[in-house]
Amino acid sequence: LRLRTRTVLGCSSSVLTRDEFSPRISESDAASYARMDSEGVAECIGDLAERPELTDASARVFQRGIRSLMRTPFRLSDGTLSTVTVGSTGAGQYGPTDAEALLDLCRPVGVAIDRVRLLSTITSTSAVLDSKTRVLAALVPGATVESVGAVFVEEALRLLGAVHAVAVLFDGASSRIAGMASHLLAGERAPMFFAEGPDGAGWPKGMADVQAQVIPDLALAERSPAEDYMLAAGVRSVMRAPIVDSGGKVRGMVAAGALAAFAWDEGHLATFTELAQSLGLVFERTQLYEAAEERAAKVQSLTRLLSTLNLQSPPEEVARLFARRVREYL
Repeated sequence: LRLRTRTVLGCSSSVLTRDEFSPRISESDAASYARMDSEGVAECIGDLAERPELTDASARVFQRGIRSLMRTPFRLSDGTLSTVTVGSTGAGQYGPTDAEALLDLCRPVGVAIDRVRLLSTITSTSAVLDSKTRVLAALVPGATVESVGAVFVEEALRLLGAVHAVAVLFDGASSRIAGMASHLLAGERAPMFFAEGPDGAGWPKGMADVQAQVIPDLALAERSPAEDYMLAAGVRSVMRAPIVDSGGKVRGMVAAGALAAFAWDEGHLATFTELAQSLGLVFERTQLYEAAEERAAKVQSLTRLLSTLNLQSPPEEVARLFARRVREYL
């Protein structure tokens, strides 16, 4: 209720399909669910036609021909509010006895749902560990930021069911795309949005101080030009998380997108953030390797530069070789 979202686990109806249920809970429905939950009893409506005001959900089924309605609340072991709703096209079909029977039926259903969710959590945890292992395994001799980033974005697509994933490193006022995988977005457009760095006009506000964030529906959010482009391409749900090194410094950010609105919740965000943490460690090591290779290359060039200073050679030859080595060094 806090996030005003719901997940329809099952639906058997002659007037509605499961796909017609919105993942978003309206204010009137939320108030009705909260009241029912606080009272701890089933709600029975003998005839919807006699109600002066209907919630959005009740009004919708009434328009489809439902006259009487019964709804029973129950909670899962983690406190998640759940409901079972039964409706009929006939008026006055349900009473207190029916409500009590439905409540009794919900108790074993709640236990079954808890068990399935536990198994799903175990499977998800194992999948996250497998993905982190593959990201860490990308740190091989000769690995680059791009090679590691490519592994990460592919893992994000697979693990989260995303259609778009990107990893970006910050470098002062500019940025560097470490990896991008997308079923919808053109790769050549990404540099245009990210080239200016986290304070650029193309970025979402506040991205210079990256925080883990999930946007349930991009169509309802305040958007940057990059997000406008993503929405136009079909992305509705977005997640972002910081890339943090061992010293706690934010080195960049990762983002993922999904086609469906409300595809991800806080649990998915925690998974994405955990995966990004392993990426921060790998990126830090990779950048150290790159810096060491760059220093070694410069030392080698400097050695070749000094070797041109041969006192036995004519000054013109020394100057020519020296100038060529300077060009290579710089």
